[in-house]
Amino acid sequence: MIDRRMVTIGDQSAVVEMRTDKFEVELFDQIFTRQSFSLARLRRMSQLNAFYADSIQTGWTPLIIDLGANIGLSAVYFSLIWSEAKVLAIEPEANNYERLLVNTTLRPQIIPYQCAASCRHERVEIANPDTDPVGFQTRPSQNGDIETITIQDLLGQFPLSDRYLPFIIKIDIEGYEAVLFELNCEWIDQFPLLIAELHDWALPSQGLSRNFLKAMAERDRDFVYIGENIFSIKNELGLFAQD
Repeated sequence: MIDRRMVTIGDQSAVVEMRTDKFEVELFDQIFTRQSFSLARLRRMSQLNAFYADSIQTGWTPLIIDLGANIGLSAVYFSLIWSEAKVLAIEPEANNYERLLVNTTLRPQIIPYQCAASCRHERVEIANPDTDPVGFQTRPSQNGDIETITIQDLLGQFPLSDRYLPFIIKIDIEGYEAVLFELNCEWIDQFPLLIAELHDWALPSQGLSRNFLKAMAERDRDFVYIGENIFSIKNELGLFAQD
């Protein structure tokens, strides 16, 4: 069965659909009721909102990348909050991706991708196909049916030369952050805000956070932990600080 709900934030509204299992309903509550991606608890919220507003006023399109978009609830949330941003929603699992398409078809500012995020081009497969729909993990496989995409690929499709300006990247990829942050992490510097959930709690004794922590430690960014998410904010937020 399908649970269909209207969500409204400010003057923006959307209808989203979920399969009626406890996992997707919980995900909805986490994003829209408990506002897990809200910036309201950040002391630097006004700076981030000013970056967004200045981007729009000077003719840029803020770019939001949602890695691990699942059925699209987080992408819809971002598109309601920052309605003039372009949102790239990346989800590898086929059934989730089908629901992502349903939830974003009436929101042209969201572009869905069925692929997995990585630091390199490779093929992967779903490692735990029998798990709940919000917990799918990927693993490298030469015969995998899922292609990967890099952050550099995505930024290349929406470059500064076309007046797209990186704004937010959200990362919830069920442990594959260990690979995403292994190499080629220069893209971090282009995003004023990075939101990540790490998964040592779910997959202990694998050191999944090590590469993330190494990549972040050498950069001039704040590091704020709220609930299960890390909010990493660039300390220099000038409009062209990434140039």
